[in-house]
Amino acid sequence: MNCGRSVDVEPLFRELLAQEDGEQVFDITVVKPSAFVEYGLGCLEQLADSGDHSARSVRNNLRVMVAGGDGTVGWVLGCLGELYVQNRGPVPPVAVIPLGTGNDLSRSFGWGASFPFSWKAAAKRSLYKAILGTVSCLDRSLLFI
Repeated sequence: MNCGRSVDVEPLFRELLAQEDGEQVFDITVVKPSAFVEYGLGCLEQLADSGDHSARSVRNNLRVMVAGGDGTVGWVLGCLGELYVQNRGPVPPVAVIPLGTGNDLSRSFGWGASFPFSWKAAAKRSLYKAILGTVSCLDRSLLFI
């Protein structure tokens, strides 16, 4: 979550996720996505490799929700994409809450161009969709010039 916005949604998400068992909110100005991928998922993978079935289940069923704009979403997607490059699958599915000024990425994928004014109710709906919703796979291409 990028909390550099005028509407601070972090407390709401912490409150909503506190009602769910085991959910976490990370402010990416404090915990960088690359650190989460390297250390957070790395710890789960080590525990899973040592036979911890709960860690394996968490790692295999992990879903990520990004609250921010195109830059924040791209940053998180890029860091999670490193899992694929490092053969550390599965890469967690990502849901987006568009809180940026343009939200081109979110709009082009049909995820919405902005967050509604009734954002507290919409945040709760978005969280439940991310937790319970179906996963769609997207392709990514790299172009080197």
